[in-house]
Amino acid sequence: MPQSKEQASATRRAFLCLTASTASGLVLGCSSTPDVVVPEIPPVPLPDDSPAKQFLGTYRFTGGEAERIAVNRAIDATVADMNGLIRGIARDKLAEANIVPVEISMVGGGNLLAVVVDRRPYVGRIDGIAMKVKTVTGDVMDMRYQLPQSTGAPPPPPQMEQVFYDNEKGRVNRFELRGAQLIMHVRVHATQLPRELLYYLTYEKG
Repeated sequence: MPQSKEQASATRRAFLCLTASTASGLVLGCSSTPDVVVPEIPPVPLPDDSPAKQFLGTYRFTGGEAERIAVNRAIDATVADMNGLIRGIARDKLAEANIVPVEISMVGGGNLLAVVVDRRPYVGRIDGIAMKVKTVTGDVMDMRYQLPQSTGAPPPPPQMEQVFYDNEKGRVNRFELRGAQLIMHVRVHATQLPRELLYYLTYEKG
């Protein structure tokens, strides 16, 4: 039997409360943190013309050990030229912030989109206006989604960017759809890093 609007709203709310509380402690709307609000995804569809609709679903990591090793090597290359006294600290921080997610889910409704990374939800607006989020390392940053319309002949694969930033650092997750595959291209930059951290991860919809 199809869910009523009230049931669908409760399901979405329970899903985000569960993922948020499991991943990061207390979240306002289910519970509270001192500095971030995680809004509820409304029980209405995304707009019909939103490029975000094609990204909705759950994706599992399929890149295997090869991509995990590549991430570690990319981190090593990023900090290689740093002073020995701080290289280890910088590497540990990058490793903590770039653990390979096993699962990525995307849920949307109204003008909101949630990218849920290993049960941690990042909720933002599909119109590109930034919202505050709490990252896996506990930092509070601005985050926005960028959803360019595909143009050209033939059109390129659908893409979406998730952009995190503050005054000193930032991260861009560029999601690219290739059939049932989701490729996440990652770019991390910071004023204290001598070069950007770049890598990609492969996921399969299922």
